[in-house]
Amino acid sequence: MKNTTILILLILSIIGCKKETNEINEAVDNEINQGVDSVNQIVDSLPPSKEVDSVLFSDIIPDTNLISIDSIVIVSNGPDCVDSRIPYPSQNTVTYEIDIDDDNVVDFNVSVLHSPTTCDYPKCGGWDDYSCVFKIEGNNSDDSIIVSKEGWGYHHILFKMNDTIQFNTNNGVAVWSTLINGCPHTGSENLRDSYLGVKKNGSIGWIHLDITTYGVAILDYAVNLTKGNSIIIKEQ
Repeated sequence: MKNTTILILLILSIIGCKKETNEINEAVDNEINQGVDSVNQIVDSLPPSKEVDSVLFSDIIPDTNLISIDSIVIVSNGPDCVDSRIPYPSQNTVTYEIDIDDDNVVDFNVSVLHSPTTCDYPKCGGWDDYSCVFKIEGNNSDDSIIVSKEGWGYHHILFKMNDTIQFNTNNGVAVWSTLINGCPHTGSENLRDSYLGVKKNGSIGWIHLDITTYGVAILDYAVNLTKGNSIIIKEQ
């Protein structure tokens, strides 16, 4: 009888210890789950981490100078009028292809073209001259030039050194052009040492341009291969 009583007490003790252990384990599990939930909430509240930039820079050596004119003949129209400029050939186009991400596929076609024109001047009626146009065109459906939309039209944006080009701002167009010589023949200064922003298949980049005597020089270009990230214009 005594042995039976001891056995019963031992069994009850074991059951009680097991119950207490289960309660402790359950409490620990609850604390762990609450901690995990708290960590998850903190992680969810953090802004998404930015992927590391992978900028591909290409320096054109020597610089590519796009000039569509071989020579110009100057013809005097008298003291009260502007001299005429007769280009040779009378009209022409030169083009340069840019593979901005170095995947052996042309992304942008850059061209300079000129054609004859006549400028008006009250004192002499007019003179012969030429107009010269700079043009850049995306070669594929996902290639575009960054512009700003004002009113009903799109206007070019020219960036400078140390500017940051954001991917999620601005608009893109497939073709953009600007007059770099016209009437009067003062030329266009807006492309001097400037950068055009471009988009390529989810990536953003720039093309460095400069004005020359009769055309436009392409100096270098770069693209951030990390899609969706911005790019800073800086010397490499």
